[in-house]
Amino acid sequence: QAYETLGALFRDTREEMLEKTLCERIELVILKILRDLLELLCIDIERTLYKLTSSEKTSQEILVLLNAVNHLDSCNVKSNKAS
Repeated sequence: QAYETLGALFRDTREEMLEKTLCERIELVILKILRDLLELLCIDIERTLYKLTSSEKTSQEILVLLNAVNHLDSCNVKSNKAS
């Protein structure tokens, strides 16, 4: 067939979106665990990420993600206190 039904197209798109959302959630959990573990062990996050990735660019990208996680956590704490 050269075409898909509209229902099949939406079903495929929905599945792709759910898969992406799940991957993003897993990535967020991994980043939180990494951040908390490094802080708990008093390990220099930047230096450790550089050693793990052997790349300044990659370590900086991960740091940006970790900072975003920190920001989200602080926003969640503030909204929970306000409730």
